Amino acid sequence: MTGKPTEFDYIIIPKQELYTATGMDKRDKKKVVPYRAKTVRTQLHYDAFISRLRAFVRDTDLHNDYKNFKPWPNQKATNYGWCDQLCDYKEECQAHFGGN
Repeated sequence: MTGKPTEFDYIIIPKQELYTATGMDKRDKKKVVPYRAKTVRTQLHYDAFISRLRAFVRDTDLHNDYKNFKPWPNQKATNYGWCDQLCDYKEECQAHFGGN
């Protein structure tokens, strides 16, 4: 991570659709052709990464042995309410963010 502009390539393998919307086997299955997508990482990308990294360290309270750690809930797909996961932080999560 030098901050210098760097070329970066993704190899993309498209998903092959095997079934129709009704669940039947597709008769005309298309051949999957992987392709390369090129992009360039610039100083803007490095700055955004460092910003996210600092936010992670701050929000998890990493330097304070997680003393004030607040778990982030997964929002429901409807955007109304939080997750229903049975994790170890459910009470703390709901107390901090509100919830069900």
